[in-house]
Amino acid sequence: MTDSKNKKSQSEVITTVLLILIGILAVSIVSVFIVNLVRNNLRGSECTQILSQISISDSEWTFFNSTSKLLYLNIERETKDFELAGLYVMFGDSSNTKALKIVDGTNNYVYSINSTGGLNTTVTLPKLGEKRTYVIDSVAAGFTNNVTLASISLILPENINCGESDRKVIEPK
Repeated sequence: MTDSKNKKSQSEVITTVLLILIGILAVSIVSVFIVNLVRNNLRGSECTQILSQISISDSEWTFFNSTSKLLYLNIERETKDFELAGLYVMFGDSSNTKALKIVDGTNNYVYSINSTGGLNTTVTLPKLGEKRTYVIDSVAAGFTNNVTLASISLILPENINCGESDRKVIEPK
C-alpha cells in the first residue's frame, strides 16, 4: 500500500512540473511575438522623428538638364544622428514616375560629382550636416520625358522604408 501511495505522489509531482514547464514555454512563445510587435512599432515612431532630417535642397544644384536628360539633386542631411542605410529617389512628371535606390557604393544610373566637375560611379550617402549632389541619368533609368517632380524617402537598417521625406518641383534648364 505504501508503494502505490509513493507512485501516486510521484505522479502528482511529475504532473505539476510538466504543467509549470508548459506554462513557461507558452509565456516565452507569446513574449517573442510581443517583443517583435513592440520593436516594429518603435521603429515606426523613429521614422516620424527623422523624416524631416533629409531634404532636397533648393539650390542651384537641384535641377533637370533637358538637353542631357540628367537630373541633379542636392540632398541635405540635418544634424540629428540616426543610421541611414539608403535613399529612394522617385522622379518623373505628373503622369509617370521612376524610383531608384541609392546606397553607398555603385548604383545603377546614379552618380556623384567629383572635384573636377566630372561624374563618379561611386556614391556615398550624406553624413550628418552634409549636402551631397546626386546625378541621375533619367533616360538610362527608363524615363524619357522631362523630369518635373522629385521626392526622396529614407531607408533605415533592415530595409525599413520610412516613406516620403521631401518632394520638390524640379525646374528644367
